[in-house]
Amino acid sequence: LDLCIKGEFFHAHYQMDDIIYTLTCMQALQKRIEILMIPMPVISGPTSGTSQWEEFTEWFRQSERWTIGACEVFHYFVVKRRRYNCSAALSYGTWFVIYYGFILCSLTLTGLAGFINYALVGAKQDTIERVAGFTLSDSGNTGVMIAGFSSLGWTYLVFLVFFYLDREGCKLIYHLKMKPQGSEDTTFCQNVKDWILMWPSLVMYSCVSYWAILKVAFYGKKVCGHDPSSKEGLKAANKDISTEAESLDEVSTAVPQGADVSEEDITTRV
Repeated sequence: LDLCIKGEFFHAHYQMDDIIYTLTCMQALQKRIEILMIPMPVISGPTSGTSQWEEFTEWFRQSERWTIGACEVFHYFVVKRRRYNCSAALSYGTWFVIYYGFILCSLTLTGLAGFINYALVGAKQDTIERVAGFTLSDSGNTGVMIAGFSSLGWTYLVFLVFFYLDREGCKLIYHLKMKPQGSEDTTFCQNVKDWILMWPSLVMYSCVSYWAILKVAFYGKKVCGHDPSSKEGLKAANKDISTEAESLDEVSTAVPQGADVSEEDITTRV
């Protein structure tokens, strides 16, 4: 409570009030705030729709809202910069720009531009010769392309690690009985499809982020606000899972212990 009073409580009109509160605590304590991780799985409701088009539009809205919220936080940070400890402000500002500006917004687009550059290396021989004063051999061209596209391979290897962590997280969720067994499982084909589409999705996210930054630059506070994405598709999926679980519970209650009941009978009852 004392920290809330010193930090002048929350600023609820900002959509990313958790990050804003971190900044108010920095003002109160005059140092960086250390955020401790709680090692527990969290079930986060993703953007969802009842159709593929609605799924895409809700994803677009959510991505745009996140970037606009990050711009809002950066604006708040700059306006209140004189209230922070100098070293804390420099440290926080540096990491904020690196994460939101370079990693989320521009990293994948920079990689995409690099891939295009490597692919066109053969068509730029005249320019390379005129500017650099030498010509790349065929082996040199091959080496440049291998070096460039190998970074994409490393990226997809990192994505595989994410899928492994997701699978282990599901095991923990089932162990803690946070969700019915198997409710969060996905098929092998679904995982392969998601794995392939991860990099294109990040490229699209970067494009949406730049669009959101331009909106904030031109319209300012008018585009800031909490416009939550729809969860209707997710609610429908959870309702189906809950209905199935309730049906199985009813079957298990109706069948006496020790009774000889076949799987076909149980299916008929459900």
